[in-house]
Order: sequence, then structure tokens, then C-alpha cells
Amino acid sequence: MKLSKLKKEEVEEAGKLLVSYWKSRDMPEYNLNWAKDYLIKGHNKETIKDEFFTFREKGKLMGFASLITNVSKIAEIRDEITIKDDKNLYLKRILKELLKLAKLRKLRKLYSLVLPKNLGVYKSLAFKKEGILKDHFKDGEDFIIMSKMI
Repeated sequence: MKLSKLKKEEVEEAGKLLVSYWKSRDMPEYNLNWAKDYLIKGHNKETIKDEFFTFREKGKLMGFASLITNVSKIAEIRDEITIKDDKNLYLKRILKELLKLAKLRKLRKLYSLVLPKNLGVYKSLAFKKEGILKDHFKDGEDFIIMSKMI
């Protein structure tokens, strides 16, 4: 078996295999044209929104976060950064606002890669643990995968 980068002349054949796979998972909305475009454009094809949001209190920046939404109506919360706050109250407020937005947009699920120090905030908002990514961005720094159905 040989691994090689997908070539232009392989897109049609690979697209048919991809559509067959999606159909086996009961995902008939993805047709051959969508599959070929996906294979050419990459994963950016499935990202429908990639947004940053700021959170202010009395005009002062208290934090920001990003929400990356894909075609499956799933969004990832990323880069949730707040000013120093020992009780994580700003993080909780940010997450509550993102949950409201997710409901408004009729998303079906939110997930995030969470540092252990922020785990309690996510649990308090009924996010569930799905797994752990060991030494993910740097050695000794684990992330907990947390998610919530909307």
C-alpha cells in the first residue's frame, strides 16, 4: 500500500467512495458534486462560520471567544480567553452567551477542548466529558473534550 497526495484525476473516484461512505452512515444530503468540491477545497468546505466574539462590561474588554460552525450544525468553542478571574465568572458568562447564540441558530451540539482549570465551569453548564487529549498543544498540557447537545 502506498500513501500519496490526492491527484486531480483521482477526485471523481475518491468522491464516489466518499459518497458511498456517507450513505452508509445515513447522510444522503452529501452528493458527488459536494464530495468532489470537498476533496478539492479541503475541510474549509464544511466550515460555514468562523467567528470571534468580544465580551465587554462597561466598555472594558473582559474576554473573547471564537465559534466555528460546520455544516452538521455542530460548533466548536475555541480561544475562550478572559481577564484574570479566580472564580471563572467571566468565562461562565461568555459560555452562557454562546449557548444562547447556539440555540438561536438551531445548532445541535457545542464542543470545546477545555483546560483542566476551566472544567468546573463547563460541568456547571451541563457539558459532558467526551475524552482527553494528552500533551495536545505542548508536553504536559492535557485538554478535556467537553460537549453539550443543544
